[in-house]
Amino acid sequence: MEEHEGTAARSEEPSRARAKRQWRVAPEGVMFVFVAVMLAGVGYAEVDDNRVLERRGEVAAATVVREEEGRAPLIEVRFVTRDGRTVETTTENYYEAEVGRTIQVIYDPMDPTRLQSTDWGYDYQTPAIVFGGGAVAALIVALVRCWSRPDEPSTD
Repeated sequence: MEEHEGTAARSEEPSRARAKRQWRVAPEGVMFVFVAVMLAGVGYAEVDDNRVLERRGEVAAATVVREEEGRAPLIEVRFVTRDGRTVETTTENYYEAEVGRTIQVIYDPMDPTRLQSTDWGYDYQTPAIVFGGGAVAALIVALVRCWSRPDEPSTD
């Protein structure tokens, strides 16, 4: 009889080992999935902006109207498009600019507020690495949060 009980106990052990972890919907996991989707969306938008400017962008001479320094420095520029419209907008994508000076910008003729300084270049790698890497990291955290151990059974 004891031998039979030992066999039953051994057969339960593997099922307990399999039940140690299980999938569950965790609020933190859902939040990290949302963060991953947002990061992927922003990264896609950044890469798409570069692609659009590279394909159909036009270069114009722009005057730097204002420069804001700080955590996210940006410049406000004014320029005239090829079809004669005067545009005043801002960009964070520049290296060197001084108020009152002229810089070269590349803009989208369909949406002239989509622009960057020509010295910035078409950078596909940085947004892909930063935002794509952030999205992957957020997904990993979400999976870890949703893959958990069930509550330990009470030993009463």
